[in-house]
Amino acid sequence: MSLNIRYVSDRTLPGSNIAIYEQFIKFIHVESSTGENLFFVLKREIQSLELHINNIRGQGYDNGSNMKGKVSGVLARLLKENP
Repeated sequence: MSLNIRYVSDRTLPGSNIAIYEQFIKFIHVESSTGENLFFVLKREIQSLELHINNIRGQGYDNGSNMKGKVSGVLARLLKENP
């Protein structure tokens, strides 16, 4: 799984312009591609970066049902934690 983060600068960094930035963080090896496991891995990685799941404002996927599933996919699980 690939982890990329898109964010808006908030001028707290010296010399930073207000702009949208996107960064590739890492490739993550996953043992299982179920929505449950992908969510667990994603949540763990977000926490390891000291980011907060409540700050997520959007999600982008490759159209896989395990990612975008409205019942048990990563999308559904993220929305349960961060409506």
